[in-house]
Amino acid sequence: MTSQQAQPHDAKWDFASESEINQICQRIDSEAIKSAGKTPDPAERLKWLQISQSVRTRCKTLAEENDTKLEAQNRKSDVAHERSRFIATSIVPAISVFIAMVALVFQANQFKKSSDTQARQSEDERWGESMKAVSLADPKASIVGALAMQTFFPSQRYGKQSQMIAAALLPNVKNVTGFDEVLDDLIQSVPADGQYLVTGIGSMLLMAAREEHHLKGAILESPSETPVFLEHDVLSIDPNPDLEKEGELMQDKIYAWELDSVSQGLTRLWRMKKLTPDRYLVSIVLENASFAQLDFSNVDFERSVFLDADFSDAKLTNVNLNQTSFRNVSLKGADLSGIMKFDGSTWQNVDWWHAKCLSPQIYDYLAVHSPIPQSQFASVPSRSTLTTCVSTQP
Repeated sequence: MTSQQAQPHDAKWDFASESEINQICQRIDSEAIKSAGKTPDPAERLKWLQISQSVRTRCKTLAEENDTKLEAQNRKSDVAHERSRFIATSIVPAISVFIAMVALVFQANQFKKSSDTQARQSEDERWGESMKAVSLADPKASIVGALAMQTFFPSQRYGKQSQMIAAALLPNVKNVTGFDEVLDDLIQSVPADGQYLVTGIGSMLLMAAREEHHLKGAILESPSETPVFLEHDVLSIDPNPDLEKEGELMQDKIYAWELDSVSQGLTRLWRMKKLTPDRYLVSIVLENASFAQLDFSNVDFERSVFLDADFSDAKLTNVNLNQTSFRNVSLKGADLSGIMKFDGSTWQNVDWWHAKCLSPQIYDYLAVHSPIPQSQFASVPSRSTLTTCVSTQP
């Protein structure tokens, strides 16, 4: 046998499939057996039989290798399939959840828009109905209107309007319990630029009381007399009085109650809400409270009343005190520098000589109209000291 005849044994095979391997192996094995049967030479016959055996062994090995590769591919395919299935089982639900969430958000937005529209329509309807209750015809109608407006104080759309209407109605309200309820809510609700609503209530009340008692100048002119609308015990009043039965005396008690409520309300505005006092406080009553250390610089206090109050260390620089009344007021450490307007003002039981600073003009006025007690002379600084001090005004 030549080397060329043995070539099939040394060939390099690449198999695409198991069937192809079987076909090739069977053909080579068959040819080797045929060749062994044809040759008379025992040695050559042995060679062909060895080739047949070698081919069978090689084919078996290739088949096993192919099976291994196929199994590996199957495993790889299974892994890929498992990975795909894992991704499908993991991501698809997540995508579904995401889509569901997007749908829910969209629905929620649509619902919110719909709800907002309905809420606006409902608020508009309520506002229209509440406006029908607004009236200054009589005190009972005024309290109904004020209470109706109170419900709109927190509203972004009608809050400012409702506060203004309530402030206009309150001076006509005689039910003091209802007055206090609406006023307290108004004080908590008004923004910094809405302070004038509260001071306006106080001004209208005092002006109405002055008109009823025909008062033109300073209210506390006589040391022995106090207008009845400032001296009543507010604790003794009927919270829902009948003016037709009780008349003018009851009206004065109502003024006393409501003026005191406004005074306490302003204290809360200036102390608790930290608002700077409004610069226009004409015809205001500030009583029964501490206004110490507050800044009233450049405020117009014309025809106002300071009664049973503490203004220690307060800044009253350049204020207008024309026809203003002071009674039982502490001015210890207060700054009264720059004051030029004080015509017709009255000062009763006021320790003005303990102030930190005074303008020369008001010092000379007070020295005549509210003299320093003889018992205080030794402890009071000289005129030059009190009128040349350094003002704390910025």
